[in-house]
Amino acid sequence: MSNDPTPPAARAPARRPRRKTELLLQGEPDGRRWIAWISKRTYRIHNGRCELDAPGQQEVLHDDEIPYSEDRKPPRVSPPIAVDDMLPFRRATDVVIQAFAHAYKPDTRTLTASVRFGKHHREIVVHGDRVGEIDRAGRPRFSEPAPIEVVPIRYDYAYGGVDLTALGRNGDILGQLVQEARRGTDRLADTVYHYPRNPCGYGYLMELDAEGFAGRPIPNLEFPFDPLTPQRLAVGKPYRWIHAPLPAGWDYQSMAWFPRLAYLGLAPTCQSDGKLPAEVERGWAARDVLSIPPLYQAPDAPLRLEYAQVASPGMSVSDLAPDEYFELHNVHPSRQVYSFHLPGEVPRVMLELAPGRALVEVESHLCSVVVRPVPGEVVVVWSARAPVALDLTEEQMTNLRREVRWTSAAR
Repeated sequence: MSNDPTPPAARAPARRPRRKTELLLQGEPDGRRWIAWISKRTYRIHNGRCELDAPGQQEVLHDDEIPYSEDRKPPRVSPPIAVDDMLPFRRATDVVIQAFAHAYKPDTRTLTASVRFGKHHREIVVHGDRVGEIDRAGRPRFSEPAPIEVVPIRYDYAYGGVDLTALGRNGDILGQLVQEARRGTDRLADTVYHYPRNPCGYGYLMELDAEGFAGRPIPNLEFPFDPLTPQRLAVGKPYRWIHAPLPAGWDYQSMAWFPRLAYLGLAPTCQSDGKLPAEVERGWAARDVLSIPPLYQAPDAPLRLEYAQVASPGMSVSDLAPDEYFELHNVHPSRQVYSFHLPGEVPRVMLELAPGRALVEVESHLCSVVVRPVPGEVVVVWSARAPVALDLTEEQMTNLRREVRWTSAAR
């Protein structure tokens, strides 16, 4: 699994006509009309500091999810390499790490990749390639990990995916889905046998038996507080997915995954047996995440803004400083410890909130920080937002005056 040629550090291409690094938007995040200016800036990491990249190297704003691989055929699913940047009303800052885990000594079979920023510390245990085995006594076990050279830290190497054995056993549903896929629909990539937290990985099973387990790839990535065992891979029934291990990752979280989807009132059906989701237990999701009403039941109700947080659970924080210090371990080809400070630049934004009105300074918010140790870059998205009295036309939005001055952050 670890020889996938698609590097998570590759810059996501712009696939839409909108090739901009800043934009004015309007929306109603809380039932009121707001206007928001968003800006995306790309920096190169040099000697531990972030330096603004050349104008022609600036990553543009994206308005859709872009997969790592477009060649993955359903029911396999690719995780996103980029997501919608047009979410300016986020309350927290999303921290996304797109990296590889590297071994620096021969015959390394397990290592720990880590990142520390501010008071936050996250770790992922990385194993060499493994498969499921049945021993002579008929007991399931993992094979010994193969030596590690490089393993992508992304969701298709974590626990999750689709139980192909269960999907194949249900021939009627499988045949129907295949026919729909041939007609151009994508339901084959969204079945009850896909893991709602991560439909992209490996290891998600209904039953732990030889047909589904023996010879199957075992995830390379796991959280140290939530280790994988053969018995934990299998949930018994699709609706018991909530009892399965958390997928280990620091990359983007798709809008279609739990818990993001649940903030729109679209949580997958689950049999919890009174158990709270692990994300809730760790403080990574709201306590009511499973009971939020669907949008169609209350179309005029304000959206739960948690849906706009695009980072992995546990990687959206409210206390990230603009010049925060980052320290990462085992994620660079030649540096076991990779560290730097964020650029420390903050936009001071003056907006015309209605045609002909005076410019007003509005509050800025750091929406997201994406770190790519290779090629050595940091991409940030800022927004500046304020309530407005009018529903502005597209022409009015285009002509609104604004002034932006980048200043150094004051601790």
